[in-house]
This record gives sequence, C-alpha cells and structure tokens, in this order.
Amino acid sequence: MQFVFTFIFMIGAELLSDGYEVTLENDGRDNTLIEVIDTGNGDSILSLDITFVYSAHYHSCEYHDGYLFVIRRIDYDGYPDENWSDQLWRYSQEGTGVELFSHKGLDFRVSGDNSHIAVVSRDSLWVLGSEGGILGTFETEQLSSFRIGLDVVLQPLEWSSNGLSFWGSLLQVPGPVNLFRLDINSMNPVIYDISCLEILDEYALQADSRMLTYSDYPAMHCSDELLEYQASGDTCHLFLYYLDEGRTELLAISSAREFKPVWISPDTLEFEDDTAGGRIRISI
Repeated sequence: MQFVFTFIFMIGAELLSDGYEVTLENDGRDNTLIEVIDTGNGDSILSLDITFVYSAHYHSCEYHDGYLFVIRRIDYDGYPDENWSDQLWRYSQEGTGVELFSHKGLDFRVSGDNSHIAVVSRDSLWVLGSEGGILGTFETEQLSSFRIGLDVVLQPLEWSSNGLSFWGSLLQVPGPVNLFRLDINSMNPVIYDISCLEILDEYALQADSRMLTYSDYPAMHCSDELLEYQASGDTCHLFLYYLDEGRTELLAISSAREFKPVWISPDTLEFEDDTAGGRIRISI
C-alpha cells in the first residue's frame, strides 16, 4: 500500500482516496509533527515529531504499511555553501529512525512493498534496497536515447504496482522529452523517446499498462496569463499514447481548459470534460 503526499508549511493536510489523511505541522523552528489519520474512524495511525523535515519540498514524505519515509534537510542556513545535506530517513510506528541515503537535492519514490527505493538528484538515479544499500546507479546519459544537454533534469515518476519496475523521465522545460522504465531484476532500462509528442505541462503515466495521457494545454506562469488564455477559447486536446506501440489517439477536446487527467486503474482514466461539465471516467 502506497501513499504519496504534498504538504504546505505550518499546517497541511492531504486526504487520500483510500481513507487516510496526513498532516504536517511545523512549530516555526526546527520541529515538525507528522500525523497519519484513518479518516474512517478518526484514529491516529502514526504521530511523530521529527526535526529538520524538508517541508518545503513538493514530495517530502511517503507512508507505506507502518513506515514513514521523510526527507530531512540538515545544517542548511540558506547560504550557497557545501556544509549541508538532504537525507532520506525511514521511521517506524514507534518512532525509531534510520538514515537510508544522503545527497544534496534528492527526491525519492518507495515501491509499494517497501522492498526498493528510487532516489534521484538532478542527474543521477540510485536504486536502494529496503535498508538503504545501493543496488544500482545510473547517470542521465544511461537513461536517454539521445545526447542530452545541461538543461535536462531527471524526474522520478512511480513504481509499477508489483514493484518490479520503476519509471522516471528526463525533463527539459516545459515538459518531458524521455521516459524510462527500469527493470529491477535485470537493472536494464527501457527507454522511450517522447520528444516528438511536444508535451507541455499536463500529463499522467500509467505504469502497469504502459500508457501516457497528455494534453497540449500550455504551461501558465501567472494568474493574468491564465485568465487571458481561458478567455481566448483556444482548442485544447487530450491524447493517449501507447508507449510500447508508439501510437497516439485523441481522447477529448476542450475550450481553453485543463483536463487534469488521473489514472484510476490500469485501464480507467478520469479527466475534466467540457461536454459533461465536470469529471468523467472512460475505459481504455
């Protein structure tokens, strides 16, 4: 069972589809109270007070079957020096913490069964075992089918539901130009060149069925730009791309509106639909 959260400073809460809520509350200094709550009965499943949690990170925590994984930023004072580190820690229900990995600017994803952890920096990927031992290391050049530039950033995406493959992308603003699937048993990456799709900002991967949905809705940088674009009535398209076949299908059209696609299952996609006036689900 896997839970992934995005939080805000001071007090944040994320309601999860399968009945759990996680909150982060910072005391304004160095301590952060992290709590996992069963929304069905209101019981607290886990409550830990942890120092130096990197709560400003968009993906600071994950909770899996009794274990909390947290990024901690240690000895960072805001100055551009080398005397700090980002550390990935795992905490048990009882609050026992173990440092698993350390690297500046790290991001991570944990497999659903806790057996493997993918950790990335801007240009490197490490695959860890459950106790933090390094099982494999990859540089961006090994995860791309073409020569990449300095402006390409490695981005973690997700694990397959069986935990046997990890997916990530190479991001070149405004969107991904390359996807990769790393088989854990062989440690061999399968690379998908998606630069021809010209993905801008909105996309969602389905790791089990190996499908990618994306739109040509442009990235917005301010509220005025958003309002101007919505008033334009420009046509936007939602596409489905079959990664193994290299085939694209048109799924829907909107009038200058986001689709906000979310995969509900390997063959069910949910998104905003202009005609329906709200969210719909379709079977692929």
